[in-house]
Amino acid sequence: MRFLVFWSEEDQTWYGYAFEFGLMVNGDTKAKIIEELDEASAGYLESLAKAKIRPQEKIRLLNQKGSKEHEDVWKRLMAHKSVNTKSHGEPMASITPVAALI
Repeated sequence: MRFLVFWSEEDQTWYGYAFEFGLMVNGDTKAKIIEELDEASAGYLESLAKAKIRPQEKIRLLNQKGSKEHEDVWKRLMAHKSVNTKSHGEPMASITPVAALI
Protein backbone atom coordinates (compact mmCIF):
# COMPACT_ATOMS: atom_id res chain seq x y z
CA MET A 1 0.00 0.00 0.00
CA ARG A 2 1.14 3.50 -0.76
CA PHE A 3 0.58 6.47 1.51
CA LEU A 4 1.46 10.07 0.76
CA VAL A 5 1.63 12.56 3.61
CA PHE A 6 2.20 16.20 2.79
CA TRP A 7 1.95 19.75 4.11
CA SER A 8 0.00 22.36 2.14
CA GLU A 9 1.41 25.85 2.61
CA GLU A 10 -1.69 27.39 1.06
CA ASP A 11 -4.11 25.60 3.39
CA GLN A 12 -1.71 25.41 6.35
CA THR A 13 -2.87 21.81 6.72
CA TRP A 14 -1.39 18.31 6.67
CA TYR A 15 -2.95 15.85 4.21
CA GLY A 16 -2.66 12.11 3.91
CA TYR A 17 -3.67 9.96 0.97
CA ALA A 18 -3.99 6.16 0.75
CA PHE A 19 -3.70 5.46 -2.97
CA GLU A 20 -5.15 1.97 -3.28
CA PHE A 21 -8.16 2.76 -1.09
CA GLY A 22 -8.85 6.28 -2.36
CA LEU A 23 -8.83 7.63 1.20
CA MET A 24 -7.89 11.24 2.02
CA VAL A 25 -7.53 12.71 5.51
CA ASN A 26 -6.39 16.10 6.76
CA GLY A 27 -5.35 17.53 10.10
CA ASP A 28 -3.03 19.64 12.21
CA THR A 29 -0.01 17.36 12.64
CA LYS A 30 1.90 14.80 10.60
CA ALA A 31 1.61 12.28 13.45
CA LYS A 32 -2.18 12.72 13.53
CA ILE A 33 -2.41 12.21 9.77
CA ILE A 34 -0.41 8.99 9.95
CA GLU A 35 -2.63 7.77 12.80
CA GLU A 36 -5.80 8.71 10.91
CA LEU A 37 -4.60 7.02 7.71
CA ASP A 38 -3.89 3.88 9.70
CA GLU A 39 -7.33 3.95 11.35
CA ALA A 40 -9.15 4.78 8.10
CA SER A 41 -7.33 2.00 6.24
CA ALA A 42 -8.10 -0.55 8.96
CA GLY A 43 -11.76 0.49 8.93
CA TYR A 44 -11.86 0.27 5.16
CA LEU A 45 -10.44 -3.26 5.22
CA GLU A 46 -12.81 -4.32 7.99
CA SER A 47 -15.84 -2.97 6.12
CA LEU A 48 -14.74 -4.59 2.90
CA ALA A 49 -14.26 -7.95 4.65
CA LYS A 50 -17.86 -7.77 5.92
CA ALA A 51 -19.33 -6.56 2.62
CA LYS A 52 -21.41 -9.03 0.69
CA ILE A 53 -19.96 -8.31 -2.73
CA ARG A 54 -18.31 -10.43 -5.39
CA PRO A 55 -14.60 -11.21 -4.98
CA GLN A 56 -13.79 -9.37 -8.22
CA GLU A 57 -15.37 -6.22 -6.81
CA LYS A 58 -13.37 -6.55 -3.59
CA ILE A 59 -10.18 -6.86 -5.60
CA ARG A 60 -11.09 -3.71 -7.54
CA LEU A 61 -11.81 -1.84 -4.31
CA LEU A 62 -8.46 -2.93 -2.87
CA ASN A 63 -6.54 -1.79 -5.93
CA GLN A 64 -7.93 1.62 -6.81
CA LYS A 65 -5.86 3.92 -8.93
CA GLY A 66 -4.88 7.22 -7.38
CA SER A 67 -5.83 10.52 -8.95
CA LYS A 68 -3.52 11.66 -11.75
CA GLU A 69 -2.33 14.51 -9.56
CA HIS A 70 -1.37 12.21 -6.67
CA GLU A 71 0.13 9.59 -8.98
CA ASP A 72 2.33 12.29 -10.56
CA VAL A 73 3.48 13.45 -7.12
CA TRP A 74 4.24 9.84 -6.16
CA LYS A 75 6.24 9.19 -9.34
CA ARG A 76 8.28 12.35 -8.83
CA LEU A 77 8.99 11.44 -5.20
CA MET A 78 10.11 7.95 -6.18
CA ALA A 79 12.35 9.46 -8.86
CA HIS A 80 13.65 12.07 -6.36
CA LYS A 81 12.45 14.93 -8.53
CA SER A 82 10.91 18.20 -7.45
CA VAL A 83 7.15 18.25 -7.05
CA ASN A 84 5.06 20.81 -8.94
CA THR A 85 1.35 20.08 -8.84
CA LYS A 86 -1.57 21.41 -10.82
CA SER A 87 -5.26 20.72 -10.60
CA HIS A 88 -7.41 21.01 -13.72
CA GLY A 89 -4.64 22.99 -15.42
CA GLU A 90 -4.48 25.56 -12.64
CA PRO A 91 -1.70 25.75 -10.04
CA MET A 92 -2.72 23.89 -6.92
CA ALA A 93 -1.68 24.55 -3.34
CA SER A 94 2.05 24.56 -2.92
CA ILE A 95 2.80 21.24 -1.29
CA THR A 96 5.81 19.84 0.44
CA PRO A 97 5.66 16.03 0.60
CA VAL A 98 7.17 14.73 3.80
CA ALA A 99 6.57 11.01 3.75
CA ALA A 100 6.02 8.35 1.15
CA LEU A 101 5.52 4.88 2.59
CA ILE A 102 5.22 1.64 0.74
